Amino acid sequence: MLRYVVLAAIVLLALPTTGRAQTPTVTPFMLNRTVDHLPDGPLYWRLQTFPTRTEAEEVAGPTGQVGEAEGAVWLFTLGAKGGAPAGGMLIDEIGPLAVPPADAYLLRNSYTTTPPGMAGGGGSVVHSHPGTEAFYLLAGEQTVFTPGQVVRTGAGQSQVGVPPETPVVVLSTGTEPRRAFTLFVVDASKPFSSPAVFLETAATPAGPAGPPAPVTTARDGLTLTTQSAATQALFRAVWGQQAAARWTQEHDAELARQGR
Repeated sequence: MLRYVVLAAIVLLALPTTGRAQTPTVTPFMLNRTVDHLPDGPLYWRLQTFPTRTEAEEVAGPTGQVGEAEGAVWLFTLGAKGGAPAGGMLIDEIGPLAVPPADAYLLRNSYTTTPPGMAGGGGSVVHSHPGTEAFYLLAGEQTVFTPGQVVRTGAGQSQVGVPPETPVVVLSTGTEPRRAFTLFVVDASKPFSSPAVFLETAATPAGPAGPPAPVTTARDGLTLTTQSAATQALFRAVWGQQAAARWTQEHDAELARQGR
């Protein structure tokens, strides 16, 4: 049986208290461009660096946006895989992207720095977009939470975003600040972001005795209640009554990845 968990509380995620003011997410640039149509065929987000801004702007084309970050000039374009503009160094091609039909699209490329333990913007409510997004991690680590799925991405890696209207939370989960580029391709006629809910699957009774009790203690003896207030708030906001069990699953999986 399916039930909806309404996530009304904002998940305020912050660094552990150190006696100093906590640093919010920083956005050195946010580039916006509206286009009436997108290139035909499967779309890829292409990231390149160029020697100068002028050279990048000259080949930007109808979907291109230029920004400066990490000591380099970056050109972000959408198009076919293998069809990036000439003259630049190709860093990655990410896709194919799940783009919805629309009369016009907002293209947004942003560069953000997010401290460990924080969501984008310094806090996040579970939300959705009327389009898709994609990520390229320059440093740190991020974890993307969607219904039934958790995806971690590390420095030098990319991730194709979730389909349109999918509930999502993005969290900086590394030991150093997450520095990343994010692309959004959304329907320009709709709100950029909307509050969302996660669809949980309730346990199905297993006979007269009912379902087995969920495992809420990890193999190393830790539980969700031993974690920071920020971590507890996130898991409870996203998974409600299943929070302790979901944290245990994630922690045990991390232990297995570390060979512990």
